[in-house]
Amino acid sequence: MKTSDFDYLLPEELIAQDPLADRSSSRLLVLSRESGEVSHERFSDIGRHFRAGDVLVINDTKVIPARLLGRKEETNAAVELLLLKRVTEHEWETLVKPGKKCRVGTVILFGEPDDTGEVPLRAEIVDILDGGTRRVHFTYSGVFEEVLSKLGEMPLPPYIHHKLLDGTRYNTVYAEHDGSAAAPTAGLHFTPELMANLEKMGVEIVPTIDDLLAKVDVVCLETNDGREHLWQAEKVFQSGKRVFIDKPLAHNLADAIHNYNIGKKYG
Repeated sequence: MKTSDFDYLLPEELIAQDPLADRSSSRLLVLSRESGEVSHERFSDIGRHFRAGDVLVINDTKVIPARLLGRKEETNAAVELLLLKRVTEHEWETLVKPGKKCRVGTVILFGEPDDTGEVPLRAEIVDILDGGTRRVHFTYSGVFEEVLSKLGEMPLPPYIHHKLLDGTRYNTVYAEHDGSAAAPTAGLHFTPELMANLEKMGVEIVPTIDDLLAKVDVVCLETNDGREHLWQAEKVFQSGKRVFIDKPLAHNLADAIHNYNIGKKYG
């Protein structure tokens, strides 16, 4: 199987470049698992596909302005940095473009220098990690999040060409915790009113996978055994409840359960 097997034509004129004023008025494609029938609805009608007792797991991480545009200290060549994961207080795992020209020791400058010649943010590549990502050490004055809010941009997908004027529109209405480099796109269409209506229907909304696991019966709450934790995850799906999970979270949970099953078989 090749990744090219999944290529398909999507005319650029059909890709929305700007968010709708009303998040929930976007279109919703519904595929019936029973009949295979496809229907076209509005996201504001999503409540009709839930019922009392369902569990909706949301991703409450907030997208940060993780895209940084800078220049190499030596050559002034343009460099783009995408923050992926914070490793320490001053170090992040990042994607760097162009990566091949940014080796260990490369220094990247961001922002304009002040009267003393210092820039507000300076990055040095300290390690090349598996998969080609770079570990970067940042030097700055003040609070990193405040520096990032001034210099960073929202990491929009490459097929979005319009500049995002309101950064909050690339976050869900329930986003609380900083740290994500990409929005949970399905969740962008929820509004506070939709969330409230689902809760009135008897849908239980939990903000993370950990909170989901805390809702089911467990053998031992105090265990540090990762396999115990994953066994709890299996029980979620064996409980008879319908669980709706944002796709990236579902992948993480499915991978965890799959790895645990392999451990039971061969361990």
